[in-house]
Amino acid sequence: MTCLRQFAVAVVIVLAITNISLAKSILILNSYHETFAWTDALVRGMKSVLQQDPHEFELVIEYMDSKRFKPEPHYLDTLEEIFRKKHAKKMFDVVITTDNNALNFVVDRYEHMFPKTPVVFCGVNNFTMELLKGNGNITGVVEFPDVSGTIDMAQQLHPNLRKVFVITDETTTGKMNRAVAQKFFARHKKLETSYISGADYTLDEVVAKLKVLPADSIVLFLDFWRDRTGAYFSSRLIVPLFSHVSSVPTYSHNNLYLTPRGIVGGKLNAGFYHGQKAAEMTLELLRGKSPKDIPVDLKSPTKCIVDYAQLERFGIEPTRLPKGTIIKNKPFSIYESYWHVIWATSLTILVLLMLVIVLTNNIVRRRRAERALREEQDRLLAIFEAANTVAFVTYRLAGDTASVYEFSPGAEAIFGYTKNEVIGSPPTLLLAANATVGNLVELVKDNPRGITRELSLLRKSGQIFDGLVTTHPLLNADG
Repeated sequence: MTCLRQFAVAVVIVLAITNISLAKSILILNSYHETFAWTDALVRGMKSVLQQDPHEFELVIEYMDSKRFKPEPHYLDTLEEIFRKKHAKKMFDVVITTDNNALNFVVDRYEHMFPKTPVVFCGVNNFTMELLKGNGNITGVVEFPDVSGTIDMAQQLHPNLRKVFVITDETTTGKMNRAVAQKFFARHKKLETSYISGADYTLDEVVAKLKVLPADSIVLFLDFWRDRTGAYFSSRLIVPLFSHVSSVPTYSHNNLYLTPRGIVGGKLNAGFYHGQKAAEMTLELLRGKSPKDIPVDLKSPTKCIVDYAQLERFGIEPTRLPKGTIIKNKPFSIYESYWHVIWATSLTILVLLMLVIVLTNNIVRRRRAERALREEQDRLLAIFEAANTVAFVTYRLAGDTASVYEFSPGAEAIFGYTKNEVIGSPPTLLLAANATVGNLVELVKDNPRGITRELSLLRKSGQIFDGLVTTHPLLNADG
């Protein structure tokens, strides 16, 4: 028994060690700091994909904080030293980088920090293959500010647009986004452009300029994280501020600026979708695929998105928006939220109402028919019972036979039988032996309009007398 217990314990220990070894380790190296909206959206997108995978992953998340601190050589060297000490014994299965500074950091230090480790980048601006320096173990998804799509939307919403004021700065991302904008506007000379850069202005000076812009212009916000004093600003503060003080609509390239009291909109990048794409590539690598077999995704996932409050503020009709545009922050509408339920319920009520009308109509018609039938029956019954000198005898036909069904008081007086004595009897009961009538059933069937004939009739007493007999068929619904 002792040996068996020791063996069981050994098995448990081995299994535990095996499970640990199977857990893949992923480093997410972010260019910026935690709580920076774009970075947080990227990480959320990655987690949304990785956490749905049946395998367990060890996620190690690091931040370079290069938005608040300039990524100068001595700063990057300090980060490298910190990361080495923190992860000296760690072997990562995949490294994910977000934005340009993190990618540059990994590419420059790849051989001595992450040798042979697959790398996936996302959120990289102004991408060219030269950024990878020939490293075949790196792939990813680029971030491209869709200035063209955003300006196309603005021109569609503002037909009299003549000038664009571009807000930018001297951060790494700011320079790259500004280069994209400059390239676009160089090809579209009909639009006059003016660049307001954080390298040239303080925050207060920018605010003052935005208050007095001409009516035929818009603001294109690219970046403004530092002004010429070196002060850092959060997008949660700066975008609503610029939008609030601006006398004209503000557009941009990123959906994170669709904060309350933020931009009108544009053809926007979404950090969440970039993060999802990077995580999908990561899973492919962990399943054994080579980075060389996963091409860099050069199509930045953008969507036309606008803010409802800003449309209202500037009197922009939603009907003028490009087809498929997503409207954010729209007030809650019961109809828009539950239109399918409302329509289904309305259709059901309409069908039920029509059914009620049809059934009511049928009931009314049936009651009218029943009332008319009762009136006719009462009239005939009155005649039937009042005629003492006329005999009304009703026969019921069943196949080729007939039997008495009704026998009027006049018939009782003429033939001498009571009704109970006659009911169910054949027609021959009331006919004399010499009556040449033939088969009464066939006679009635052959003469659907009825016949009148003089016949010899027979009373209960045996007395034979002549009578004038008229037949007339009474048909039911089956004929």
